Amino acid sequence: PNCRAFARNLDKFRSMVDKVTSGFAKQLGEELDESLQMPLMYTKDGEYSFDGVKDVVSNGEHLEHFHSYEKTKKDQSDTIELHTDQGLFIAFTPGLYHNENGGLSISGGFYIETAAGDTATVEFSPEDDLVFMMGDGVNQYINPKLRADDHDRELRATPHHVALGHNKDHARVWFGRMVLPPSDAYSAKEDKTYGEIRRLLSDSESKPNGLGCSSIHQRALDAGENHDDPEDDGCAEGTFQCWFRCMPIPDPFTLESCSDEKDPNLAIKCINPRGQVSNGFQHGDYYASCTNSTAEVTDYPKLENYPQDEAVCTDSAWADYLAEGAEDFDHEFDLTTNKTAAKFFWSVAGGDGDMIHGRLSFNGLFGYISLGFANLNAGPRQKNGMNGAQVIMATPGSGSDYSPVTGFDLSDGEDGYRVDEYVISFDASAFRHWNDPVGQIVTPKVSNGGPFASVEVHDCFTSLEFTLDSIHETKFNTTGTNRMLWAANGEDYFAGYHGKNRAVFTVDWESGEGIIESDKKEEEQDVPLFDQLGDSGAFTLTGTVLSSVVTTFLVLAL
Repeated sequence: PNCRAFARNLDKFRSMVDKVTSGFAKQLGEELDESLQMPLMYTKDGEYSFDGVKDVVSNGEHLEHFHSYEKTKKDQSDTIELHTDQGLFIAFTPGLYHNENGGLSISGGFYIETAAGDTATVEFSPEDDLVFMMGDGVNQYINPKLRADDHDRELRATPHHVALGHNKDHARVWFGRMVLPPSDAYSAKEDKTYGEIRRLLSDSESKPNGLGCSSIHQRALDAGENHDDPEDDGCAEGTFQCWFRCMPIPDPFTLESCSDEKDPNLAIKCINPRGQVSNGFQHGDYYASCTNSTAEVTDYPKLENYPQDEAVCTDSAWADYLAEGAEDFDHEFDLTTNKTAAKFFWSVAGGDGDMIHGRLSFNGLFGYISLGFANLNAGPRQKNGMNGAQVIMATPGSGSDYSPVTGFDLSDGEDGYRVDEYVISFDASAFRHWNDPVGQIVTPKVSNGGPFASVEVHDCFTSLEFTLDSIHETKFNTTGTNRMLWAANGEDYFAGYHGKNRAVFTVDWESGEGIIESDKKEEEQDVPLFDQLGDSGAFTLTGTVLSSVVTTFLVLAL
């Protein structure tokens, strides 16, 4: 019973920490992002970027610790030597002393080193606090990105250590959550992803300082490693490194059961549907599986006319292409970013003004192109409204069959196309999990102004045009706004990876205004980020983002 009660309370507690951590990251970003050069991080291939603080935190690795410290020697003093933690910050609850009778009291013995080099004792309140302490990541990917005239806004990693001040009949219990960089984010200094760096550190017996670190106090911790146990590293039991994360090993296999003395190649591996084995740090449709495959990862076969002819597909050609037919629409919104180029045109249509006549133009070849409604009810682990989204998707060929091994159905030739409605899987983003259409759109354009969709395939560019009142079960809010998303593939006839050609954006159908998600500022909280507490050098945040369980942000920044 006690374990079940603990599990229930733990779920509530973790949910609370999720909300508070997200709120802290959001407001820290609002405080700093305008002073930072964007993006803060990007993947090695440059096709993904993590633009601001909130983006880094929401996509980062979150490493949890539940610890109980007990003294085993009379002269024991320090639990952990003076150090700063790897990662952007750690969120933790002040330690509690637990005695043999079940009593709890706030622990002491938490020390930090100030910027002046002095040692200071931190006195925690008996109230329910969640403390945020900056890690050495601020020196790696925040402070170096500050603009030249904003270096006075540098964050400081906090060196700290804990001394046990209780007797052997007491235990000091503690919870912490360390926020590390996204595993697929790339460190140009090390020429490795942060996931690879952490794995190198965890594989090293000496745990060397310096790799991916800049502080002499750095104590590097790999995702999955205990804060006080350097012997515990790698993915948790029952999981395996795949697609920049620890993926569950499929039932009924384990690392031990997926083996055969007669077949040394049989093992749990990270593979794609084509049976090719990844090192666990590659983008695409990968999953953990028990296999004896040794095939190396290769690119999908490219489109016959890939890449675009740079001599023909020029900026001026793109501008001319966009101008053709632009007068047919009342509004246009530029979806171009530093990673892709696209534009969305639309007019409110239909006799009752309940339809949208739109055109999505993409500066790329036709592998597929899609547009739809982002899922407004996506949970914290959903991909920015993608999972559960309702979309229209134009694909090459007239057949509806799709194989993750061979691609789209081109049995009737490559010149045709079809436009279908889909609901993206709530649980898995790879197209093979949701490639059964929930409806087909009439093509080509009809003369009576009714629902239709069509695709224009150019030697350089692609456009998806439509007139619709809804996509699947969701109506266009023609008198208000909708949160949309788009994606395209201009490289091959597969839907395994959209690369850099995608965005989430919001449009106001009547006014013609729009905003791309990465540029969107969320609603302001009714409290400032930092309200200074006296001369202590610590800062607090209180407000509606917090609950009765966690009532205060305390940020150590001495």
